[in-house]
Amino acid sequence: MSLESSMNSMQTSLKKFIDCNEKYKIIGMGDVGFGEDDEVLVTFALGSCVALVIYDPKTKVGGLAHIMQPSSRSSGAGKPGKYADTAVPYMLRALITKGASKTNLVAKIAGGATMFPYVDVSESIGKKNVDAVKETLKKYGINLIAEDTLGNVGRSVKFYVSTGRMVIKTKDRIYEI
Repeated sequence: MSLESSMNSMQTSLKKFIDCNEKYKIIGMGDVGFGEDDEVLVTFALGSCVALVIYDPKTKVGGLAHIMQPSSRSSGAGKPGKYADTAVPYMLRALITKGASKTNLVAKIAGGATMFPYVDVSESIGKKNVDAVKETLKKYGINLIAEDTLGNVGRSVKFYVSTGRMVIKTKDRIYEI
């Protein structure tokens, strides 16, 4: 497949994933974004990274983080969305400020793939990211209600704040958790 046909295929695939009629915000690597009501939060190119959604289904307020690393301890300061141990408390504080109730908050995650076949899954950064997100959610008392994690496929994610739907796109399919 030529580069041009590969790019055309990717553009067609993205058009099926992104609806121009939606009110969406794109969340970049290491970033966190928040939305309410009819907004759609989108992040692309999750390999070993994890998309974390935390939302309050009653107030229809939610956030999405594109987490790249499990812990900020070895790396120092950075964007709060970059690390599992900083993204969760940052999102929790911001969502409460925006009107969410801590007792109503729930989470969904996607990503954490092992993108290189020569890496042992138990040692992969993807697995470490997934484990760190789950541990941090548990520490803060936020219930994880759905996940699509690990494996060896990249993902992109759309989160519909008004409904709590998380739609995932891989190379071959689009599905919901």
